[in-house]
Amino acid sequence: MSRSQPHARGSSRACGRGQTRAILLLVIGAALMALGSASGCTKSGKLEPGAFGADKALALACVAPASNEPRDVICSRWACGHADLAAAPWNGNPKSCVAGTIDTHAYERALGMINTYRFLAGLPELTAEARWDGPAQDCALLAHANTRLAHAPTPDWSCWSDRGARASAVSLVANRSAPQAIDPFIEDKDNETTLVHRRWLLSEKIHRIGLGSTSRFACVLVDGREWDGEPVAASGAVALVDGGATIEAHSAVTLPVWVAWPPPGPVPMDALRRTSVDRTGWTVQSSSLDLDDASIEVRVDGEPRPISVTPLERTMGSLTAVRFLPQGWSTEPGRRYDVHVTKERSADADAIDIAFGVEPTECP
Repeated sequence: MSRSQPHARGSSRACGRGQTRAILLLVIGAALMALGSASGCTKSGKLEPGAFGADKALALACVAPASNEPRDVICSRWACGHADLAAAPWNGNPKSCVAGTIDTHAYERALGMINTYRFLAGLPELTAEARWDGPAQDCALLAHANTRLAHAPTPDWSCWSDRGARASAVSLVANRSAPQAIDPFIEDKDNETTLVHRRWLLSEKIHRIGLGSTSRFACVLVDGREWDGEPVAASGAVALVDGGATIEAHSAVTLPVWVAWPPPGPVPMDALRRTSVDRTGWTVQSSSLDLDDASIEVRVDGEPRPISVTPLERTMGSLTAVRFLPQGWSTEPGRRYDVHVTKERSADADAIDIAFGVEPTECP
């Protein structure tokens, strides 16, 4: 998230269904390799502490699925990520302005839920950045003490601190405890012109976050570079804006050029219900492609399905993104939805040709 850099126009390139499926299968393969030694769930569905961390191939890996079929792998991972949705206990106190600390188990569950969504979307996992957790906790205290959300809290707020205010400017803030905030972040209700929370958590450009939570509010800090010595240019621009340049380098990781929700391939129907995709919208986002004015088509069994298409505000978690809504139909399990995104070549960008199939699946 570069708050001072100008909007960068990415060079578009064609992305076909074969490339999309290859990315998905690579992610599934990585999950299967990790299942034997990094189980994050017992067979009873209880989360095991210690299954998280930067040294793991996945932040939350589950017990072996029924088979190596993509559907079984994805359903197993989804069930594990949602095994425990209890609110986070909190040892802070808003009356004395004690931020406290986020409960370790709740932290692991929230990070695991974020990475479950990223797993489904074919993205690398995010890792916990301990240096960002304190500022994120100050952000959560501010929201809790004032029972409201803001990215620019003013000094007249109860428990205001400079660090908490700065953290609020670069965090996703929710009026729910972690991990209960994660599903609503991906749904992003009432943010239909930006879907900024979804776009940040599914960004291909970040690889670490800080987490803060009280018993009622949570903050996910997505750009805490000022707290680890990395240079961040001063700017009066709107916070949580991504100018299109790479925030941080991912070593030895091939990143997708675009990200979709719902994603290509099998996806649990429960994930689509929890994120209300038929109401808040399906999305395709990119930090390098200019998706403004792109054409989108959805087909089922070769027949087009009517949709409404709206470009989302630029630089809000990704350079560009487009939202499309079903018109007169609903997403159903057992069907395949073929999505085709196209845009003609222009003077300063190549043509865009993205094709993928979404396969909603009822998991056991």
